[in-house]
Amino acid sequence: MKRIHLVTILCIVFLFAACLSAGCSDESSGSAATPAATQTAPPTPTQTPVPTPVKTTVAPTTIATTIAKTASPTPTPTPAATVVVPSVLKTTPDTATINSTVNGVIISGNNFKSGATVALTSPGNTAINATNVVVNSATQITCTFAIGDVAHTAWNVVVTNPDGQSAILQNWFTITSAS
Repeated sequence: MKRIHLVTILCIVFLFAACLSAGCSDESSGSAATPAATQTAPPTPTQTPVPTPVKTTVAPTTIATTIAKTASPTPTPTPAATVVVPSVLKTTPDTATINSTVNGVIISGNNFKSGATVALTSPGNTAINATNVVVNSATQITCTFAIGDVAHTAWNVVVTNPDGQSAILQNWFTITSAS
């Protein structure tokens, strides 16, 4: 009978070990059983020591990682500011004599804005700023030039809009000596 009892115990231990390596679970808790320690029963004079497995259950742990994919909005491009640059095509008249006043000068061009300024410039000379400047339209300005005793040469006509954009008609306006 001792022999049958020993065989039964060995079969149970073998089945328990096989169950653990296969990942069997405890039916009552649904948790996987893992051995934490093995206890040995103290030997008695008539009994052979048999290891007794101690069953430890580990609660299942669920780690869930959720990555929310957020669509990043596409930035709406800001339209670039449109820079309107004036242009000067001609002046009428296009000549004057020193020490004279030229009234009603008509400057023709494009993109003139209200508040524009007009000047005659020449390298090495002081600018002659126009007076009575009137922007009649985006294509025409009228003004007056008071010409002093200045260099007898071709001068540039410069129109500057209030936004700082300017146009230069180079060597257009000629100043001569009095005849």
